[in-house]
Amino acid sequence: MGMAATSLGILLAYDTFYWPPVGRGWPDSFFITLILLGYRAVTLTARGDRRAHPGTGGPVS
Repeated sequence: MGMAATSLGILLAYDTFYWPPVGRGWPDSFFITLILLGYRAVTLTARGDRRAHPGTGGPVS
């Protein structure tokens, strides 16, 4: 996932040079971080909270 996020982030940063205001691109680190945070949010949401919190009496794996 890291290579895909980096490649897509660099591609988006290159493409932002043509977004308004023209001639001012956004940094690639912004897009890489945004992609990885989005991926993390999606995986946590899809996975759900399968682990019980300590002190609730449920199984801990």
